[in-house]
Amino acid sequence: MSAMEVDLSRIAEGVNRYEFEAGPEELDLEEENSVFRKKVRASLMITRTGTTLTLRGEVNAVVERTCSRCLDKFEDRVEGQFFEAAQLDGDMLQALDDQYDSDPEFLSANQGFLTIDTLVRETVLVLSPMKPICRSGCKGICPICGTDRNRKDCECDTRPIHPSWEAVRKLTENRKERE
Repeated sequence: MSAMEVDLSRIAEGVNRYEFEAGPEELDLEEENSVFRKKVRASLMITRTGTTLTLRGEVNAVVERTCSRCLDKFEDRVEGQFFEAAQLDGDMLQALDDQYDSDPEFLSANQGFLTIDTLVRETVLVLSPMKPICRSGCKGICPICGTDRNRKDCECDTRPIHPSWEAVRKLTENRKERE
C-alpha cells in the first residue's frame, strides 16, 4: 500500500478533499546533505466532473540542509503546488497531459487506487535547491585557510589571478620559501 493514495470508487461528484502525511523514506526522499525532520504533508483537492478528475495539491516539508558555502546546518521550508488532470475509466486512470503518457508512474491508479506519491516527491525535488545556501549573505569558507568567513574574517588574498600572471606568482612564492 502506498503512503498517499485515494480509493477511486469513493471520489464523489464535485469537490473532494484529502490530507496526507508520509515520512521521507516512504516517498524515497533521502537527499544528500538534507534531513527531513518532520513528515512531508500534502493537501489534495480532487474535483470530479463526470469521468474527469482535476487534482490540485499543496506540499509542505521541513528540511535540515547543509549550506553549500559554509557547511552549517539550517532549516529550510519546502512549499509548493501541483496540478494534474486525468480521465477515469472504471478503476483505471489516464493522464490528460500527453507529457505523462510515457511515464505511467507519475500519476498512477493501481487496483482502483489513485497514488500521488510520485507527484509529491517530484514537487519536493523540483523545489529543492541544487546548492542550498543558509542565507543570501553567506560568505562561505575561505578556500585558502578554511576559516568560516561568517564568524571571523581572515587575511587571505582570494582575488582571482589572471592566468598570464600565475608564473610570476609562483616565482615570488618560491623566492619567499628559500629565504
